[in-house]
Amino acid sequence: MYKILFVDDEEAVRKSIIKWVDWQALGFTLAGDAENGQEALEKVAALEPDVIITDIQMPYMDGLQLAEEVRREYPEKRVILFSGYDEFEYAKQAIKLGVTEYILKPVNIQELTELLKNLRESMDKRLEEKRDVEILRESYRRAYPVLREKFTNDWVDGRIPAPEIPRLLNQYLPQFLEADCWMAGIIYIDREKGREQESARIWEQGLAAVSVAKIFREHLEGHFIHHLFGNQKELGLLCALEKGQEVNDLLHLLNQAGKECGQVFALDIVAGLGGVKKKPEDMAESCREAREALEYRTLFKEDRVIYIRDVEPQKRQVLTLDSQEEAELFHALKFGSREEIQQQVEKLVGKMGEAKVYWRQSQSYSVTILNTLMRLVWRYELDEKELFAVGEDFYGELLGIRTKQGLEEYFAKLCHKINGELVKQREGACNSLIREAQQYIEANYYRPDLSVEVLCQEFHLSPSYFSMMFKKETGKNYSTYLTEVRMKKAVELLNTTDDKTYIIAAKVGYTEPNYFSYVFKRQFGVSPSKYHKGKQ
Repeated sequence: MYKILFVDDEEAVRKSIIKWVDWQALGFTLAGDAENGQEALEKVAALEPDVIITDIQMPYMDGLQLAEEVRREYPEKRVILFSGYDEFEYAKQAIKLGVTEYILKPVNIQELTELLKNLRESMDKRLEEKRDVEILRESYRRAYPVLREKFTNDWVDGRIPAPEIPRLLNQYLPQFLEADCWMAGIIYIDREKGREQESARIWEQGLAAVSVAKIFREHLEGHFIHHLFGNQKELGLLCALEKGQEVNDLLHLLNQAGKECGQVFALDIVAGLGGVKKKPEDMAESCREAREALEYRTLFKEDRVIYIRDVEPQKRQVLTLDSQEEAELFHALKFGSREEIQQQVEKLVGKMGEAKVYWRQSQSYSVTILNTLMRLVWRYELDEKELFAVGEDFYGELLGIRTKQGLEEYFAKLCHKINGELVKQREGACNSLIREAQQYIEANYYRPDLSVEVLCQEFHLSPSYFSMMFKKETGKNYSTYLTEVRMKKAVELLNTTDDKTYIIAAKVGYTEPNYFSYVFKRQFGVSPSKYHKGKQ
């Protein structure tokens, strides 16, 4: 169902049309009605209608002004105007404002019904086009190879956050997801010296990489889960090893494929293979190792495949806190729940158990985490004495902890304290900002132009952020709060002065006395003049 807001200053007309139109049968529901453009604009923000049906001639803000404001603030909403025969010039202006339809008064219910029926069909069609899954699927299908290639390159370059890798693997390389471990390789392609003429055709036509990839796929197919990607001079190779599969078997197949490329295409093929990794986020390291292995090709000229573990001894893992881990920790401290903070601490401390490192290196890593937390504290000017007990030997306390559980408890306690201080700081800044805004409103309520935009320019904020925070802190939206302040001031003036209504209207920010009276009566149930007489 689409929602409609009906706007007309004549109550009889509103009630008549609302009564005689079968809204639901036409696919609409009546969200509300308003008796002038100013009120309608407020209800558009609150009720979020899809269609606004409005008269042109109304007090305070006419239908054309309303249409212009709606087009500027809510361009996706449809506007239907109706008015008398003698207002053709209005119709031309309405077209410029992007008004959906224009209907003459007195309104013919049958004509309005037909118009709404056509409008609903048009809106349905537009909505269906947006939801057209087949079009989206076709677009995605065409872009899929490019997107998969981008993902593959980003994965082996380490540009994808670890939590995102399983989801993207499922999307682009689902066959890799259930493997026990992974490894990366790089296949270097060159022309064999002395046989350049034999490889000239595929080389000049840019078919070398395609031809090499075809042969490697033929050898690997049915044996190892794999994916090949790259360009004319180099191919990237990703392999997944399932339970029971051996690296030596893979090396044998790759060696056979490299020899066949030499025999058939006169190409010099050398594949560098990185180490086996237990976690998909470590594929960037395996790819780096594969490139390191390739650097040994001048020493092992007869080998078609060089495995990094054969040419370099197993290295001890170096514990570090990378930029991605630091960013995830900072995000949890600033915005996360206690559970999310605890998960980050367990993840970071857990690396010590997974890595084969000396205890001294674990201590160095713990100090790295502590220094990282201190940088965050300094950045936000938190009370470091309160958090770190400055003056005490807090490094000594940390280095004295010898168990994983002890480290988790130490860092969890510290991180929860930092999170609490950041939350207090943020809430304090927000409360202070809203108090300043309220004071500004109290001091400038008499200004007719005191809009959200004007106030946000004063405080250098975006209107959307300010409106959200103002509503959260005060429980009221900005326009409602400003109206209440103005009405309160108006009551004070009515109680303490003999000023005329139009003077009081101007003093509290209303340039149109009639609209001031309208708002006052809506607020208090009585006009300003009657209120004033009642106090005498």
